[in-house]
Amino acid sequence: MRPLSYSQIRSFRTCPLRYRFVYLHRMPERQTPESSLGRSLHKAVEIFFRAGGARPMPLPILLQEFEGNFETDGFDGPQALRAARTEGRAILERFWNHETQNFRRPVAVERRFRVDVGGVPVNGVVDRIDRLPDGSLEVVDYKTGVRQSGTTEDDVADNLQLAIYQLGVAGAYREPVSRLSIHLLRDDRRVSVPARDAAVLDAVRETIREVARRIGEGELDPTESPLCPCEFSTSCPLFGGTVPPLPDQG
Repeated sequence: MRPLSYSQIRSFRTCPLRYRFVYLHRMPERQTPESSLGRSLHKAVEIFFRAGGARPMPLPILLQEFEGNFETDGFDGPQALRAARTEGRAILERFWNHETQNFRRPVAVERRFRVDVGGVPVNGVVDRIDRLPDGSLEVVDYKTGVRQSGTTEDDVADNLQLAIYQLGVAGAYREPVSRLSIHLLRDDRRVSVPARDAAVLDAVRETIREVARRIGEGELDPTESPLCPCEFSTSCPLFGGTVPPLPDQG
């Protein structure tokens, strides 16, 4: 069976045809300034924690790494690019000031996992895993978007991505996960909830199996969503387009 990830599940639930275009046809998604800045910040934070030694990486080195790994896709000219770089440096300065007050390295950063969910292989990459005082694990996902600044505990509790990551981390480490968190880098704020209970995880497993079943049965018709019209609208029947045949998967 084709492996799934949270991104694929989210894409399919938003619009099955979009899933087809991105993951079967491998059509490139539109890059935005926000997504490029987000990936650049994620990379800088990863480098910060992967650096060896007992002391944290100095702030000038962190900012240098950010500049050296900055993604420029989606920016409309040098002025927008300069503004994003300035914003990113300010975000990282707040992050560095917070993290170095009581510096501890996480258990893992950018931790890959694969977990079997009822015969469906599910892959993922967890931004950060922390060890809590009681010895259990905390799963942390970084968010960098402006729209996520208002994230609440209810939002975290309903977050499918974190629930999938809980399954993956618990399976990879064979240790209990007791906390799920979203770390809002723009606000230097972490929103946390207790890990999902067995009933919620069973519902998550059912969601995964249902998405896999529908993909396997070829249920890939378009669905109207807030993304409409998207970058694939010229190939979408909802906008007068024609869906190209599936490429040879062999």
